[in-house]
Amino acid sequence: MKISIIGGGALGSALAFNYAFNQKKVCLWNRTTITTEEFLQRHQPINNNILDHLDTKQSIAETVKDSDAILICIKAQAVCNFLREYSSFLISKPVVFCSKGIDSENLLLQTEFGEKILKKTPLAVLTGPGFASDICAQKPIALTLACKDKKTSNTIQALLSTSSIRPYLSSDIIGAQVGGGA
Repeated sequence: MKISIIGGGALGSALAFNYAFNQKKVCLWNRTTITTEEFLQRHQPINNNILDHLDTKQSIAETVKDSDAILICIKAQAVCNFLREYSSFLISKPVVFCSKGIDSENLLLQTEFGEKILKKTPLAVLTGPGFASDICAQKPIALTLACKDKKTSNTIQALLSTSSIRPYLSSDIIGAQVGGGA
């Protein structure tokens, strides 16, 4: 199974590192080009086993190819434009919004943009409590995974669970976003 992560900021990088460390196949895309080696230099100590499970790509198409879930870890203010530009690559794969906040221009939640732009794509929200530094350090973290569809939420939960990350399920995607953004 493959996890695609869009955004190599603090949270996206921490999740990528944690999943690769736990031997999950991860593909990371960042707005500014980054190689796998550059990414790993940021996260000491480097574990050579991570190289077998982590890859970076320079295109969205390559990043999400054969993915089982796409984690959107970019700034909430950039989500709408990102979805408009890359929606054709995101359709039919579960999209998990991981950024905190509400779009200040439109006053919409990320899933509201997702519903308008991605139409029937399964959507979910992954939110805290949790800090990127703790996720990267493999400290035990309980997160909230909100999704309307029970089957999709169970599949994503299994994919995103590691020895240190435990996503707890909720069907309240609005509450998860508002609570996470507060």
